[in-house]
Amino acid sequence: MTEFCRNNFIDVERIFTTEFGDVMCVGVSSQTTDQTFSAWYLSDGSDFAFVTYLAQGDEYDLIDEELGEAREIISSISFG
Repeated sequence: MTEFCRNNFIDVERIFTTEFGDVMCVGVSSQTTDQTFSAWYLSDGSDFAFVTYLAQGDEYDLIDEELGEAREIISSISFG
């Protein structure tokens, strides 16, 4: 994730980690005045998924709603 952030000019201090059951999640979120970007790496130790969300514009209510939906989907991912 650190390399991903550096390659995309995102502050590495924005990286976070969390767990959903046996799935480890490392993510980052970045927002400017006209762009919102989030990325997540998920893994159970043998399989992985990379998920991104990108929104352009300033419709913050819609963006917040979509990000909430994305987080719900991510937290429901399981490998097996």
